[in-house]
Amino acid sequence: MRRRDFIILLGGAAAASPLAARPRPAERMRRIGVLMGYPEGDPQAQANITALLQGLQNLGWIEGRDVQIDYRWAGGDPDKARTFAKELIGLNGGLFNLFGNTAGITTPIVIGYIVKKTGSFHDALIFVGATAFMAIFSYLVLVGDIKRLDLQSLSRPMAK
Repeated sequence: MRRRDFIILLGGAAAASPLAARPRPAERMRRIGVLMGYPEGDPQAQANITALLQGLQNLGWIEGRDVQIDYRWAGGDPDKARTFAKELIGLNGGLFNLFGNTAGITTPIVIGYIVKKTGSFHDALIFVGATAFMAIFSYLVLVGDIKRLDLQSLSRPMAK
């Protein structure tokens, strides 16, 4: 082996060693929200929870290791059930992020395709305008007024 090859090999190994020494990131823990209409001590509710945990275990998921389960006990109170459902779901922000990220990925691809086929940005700008119109329409009509909710104060009686 020539000296130049040895130095290249040694330099490559030195550069790659910090990358190899890093620990692999732990797999993300999944979350499951369970909303029970029963009171917490109800035997049927406990049987349902046991069945859920057994089914997850059969799939290889262990509570606390692979999955975190958030339990909410409405105890037959519809107002509590609504509050807990909103708390557990909380997906509006997540859905906006999903669609925003999807649009951020697909829009440049679609615009590139349109420009390649037509040779002009005219139709591409129409596509961008139509996408913006759909977003504004969805925001105004479907989403409506967005307010911050303090779900903890709704689920607990207020101290006087």
